[in-house]
Amino acid sequence: MIELVLIIIAAMACYVFLAHLEHKKKIDLIDRGLWKPEEKQEKPEHKLLTGLFFFLLGMVLLIKS
Repeated sequence: MIELVLIIIAAMACYVFLAHLEHKKKIDLIDRGLWKPEEKQEKPEHKLLTGLFFFLLGMVLLIKS
């Protein structure tokens, strides 16, 4: 059971880290004056990674229980 909790915590930490990096990138572009608000802000890769993360999390919970 402890392994499952550690896996979930590690996966959430990775997701938060990636979100933080995207935020820093956006702030840097705003500071340099290169950010254009009319551009599409969410990348398809981000949606794919989020979906993959929750799919794998669900599979781990299903297998472990």
